[in-house]
This record gives sequence, structure tokens and C-alpha cells, in this order.
Amino acid sequence: MNTPSGRPEKDDNSWHFKKTIDVGHVTTTVILALAAFWWFANLDKRVALLEAPHEEMRQDIKDIKILLGPLPMFMATKNTTDTEQDRKISVLEQRE
Repeated sequence: MNTPSGRPEKDDNSWHFKKTIDVGHVTTTVILALAAFWWFANLDKRVALLEAPHEEMRQDIKDIKILLGPLPMFMATKNTTDTEQDRKISVLEQRE
């Protein structure tokens, strides 16, 4: 249906936009923008807190490697001693 001016009638259920901006929308947008900026500004602090234990673990691993450094030499000596003892035991068993 047309209005008396010749324009079609607008359906009340159709989408429509006003050219005004509500104060609530502006306030919400500003608060969200500030919150996002604040969150990103503090991101490096949170990452540094998460990285701190990893640095301690790396140092602990280095310390353990230093302490266990001579271990392969001791293991080689132990294997040599075990081999010698096994050979002597077999010789003793053959004598019996």
C-alpha cells in the first residue's frame, strides 16, 4: 500500500537504523577499547611470569649435567670391572 504522498508504507517489522548514536554505545565502546589496551599492555608481564620457572629449570638441568658429567667414565669403568669379574668367575667355575 502507498501513503498519500505516493511512498510505500514501511513495515514495522523491517530493519531500520537511526542516524543518532546512543551515549551507552559510546561508553561501552570506549570501556572495551581501554580494557583491551590495558590487557595487551600487561601481556608482557604475564609472559615473563610464565617464563621465569623455565629459566630456573634450565639452570637446574645445567647443574645436573655438571654433576653427572663424570658418570659415563664411571659407567665404563664399572662395565670393565663387571666383565673382568664375570671372566674370573667363569674360570673358577671351570676349575671345579
